[in-house]
Amino acid sequence: MQLITLLVVLMCVRTKNVEIDPLKTIIWGPGLQPAEITMRARYIFLQLIDVHGKNLTESPGENTVTGLVQGQSFNDLPCRIWTQLFDCKDGSFILRYKVFNTCLNIKIKVKIKGKELPMEMLDTLSVQGNTDLPWENKVEQLFWRGRDSRKERLDLIDISRKHPKLFNVSITNFFFFKDKIDKYGPGQSHVSFFDFFKYKYQLNIDGTVATYRFPYLLAGDSLVFKQESKYYEFFYKDLTSGLHYVPVKSDLSDLVEKIQWAKEHDEDGLKIAKSARQFARDNLLPRDILCYYTTLFHEWSKRLKSKVKVLNNMEEVPQPSHSCQCHLSNLNLKDEL
Repeated sequence: MQLITLLVVLMCVRTKNVEIDPLKTIIWGPGLQPAEITMRARYIFLQLIDVHGKNLTESPGENTVTGLVQGQSFNDLPCRIWTQLFDCKDGSFILRYKVFNTCLNIKIKVKIKGKELPMEMLDTLSVQGNTDLPWENKVEQLFWRGRDSRKERLDLIDISRKHPKLFNVSITNFFFFKDKIDKYGPGQSHVSFFDFFKYKYQLNIDGTVATYRFPYLLAGDSLVFKQESKYYEFFYKDLTSGLHYVPVKSDLSDLVEKIQWAKEHDEDGLKIAKSARQFARDNLLPRDILCYYTTLFHEWSKRLKSKVKVLNNMEEVPQPSHSCQCHLSNLNLKDEL
């Protein structure tokens, strides 16, 4: 990922007893390559640096950083742009927004304590999420919610009942073991995924196959415990046990022991959590996922030995012969999703 330094004037802003040096502030992300990357939502990362050249490692406080994205549509009216700024509580921020119509001359304005950081005009930006509590304020429990798609998930409930101070775990829906609802139920209400990260420890445990939530757990700022498994996704080979996650036996027999270790080695746990988040930022952004699958299908198509046949029950999906001309349409379309 290309790192682009903000072009800023030389100035320092003091906040929460820390002097931020905007000249050293860095910004990066796929949103800085708008001509090459097209996504529904776009994002950039912002890392604050102090006057000593060190990364800030905690939130500088509310309203320290603000972000605004503006542009002009073909009818000379302001573009419809939805914007969010996430404080990741570790000295970094994510500026996320969506552009809802063809937009020209997009400008990105980033301010620290109300003082604008001048930079070159950039085109459209990109996406990600955030958590609420800094590490030291998180609840020291392992949090998990999910359906009953594997026996080990039921075993997790048994373990948690023996060690209630270490766990906050529940089954949300029963599909596979309905005969065990009386023992492991009733099914609990769903919890917002962002609220998972109010807790210091997260568990990645198999469902029917590898869990889709693993990349999101890594991107959060909690310590991830990963169950040993025969299932894997394409990025697993690049992960390192003990660096990006804490390994747990497939039968969860050492889970309590590993949580106790984490409680006794809090700084080590924080380092692992930070390494996991950095791995996600470097390897698991939407552009990386899309790039992988594009390459996968391209290479897979080379290996097809039989000719593609159009069967009688197939329906052709017409493809446009030109680029989108959405700016020529003034339809008021409503997205029911």
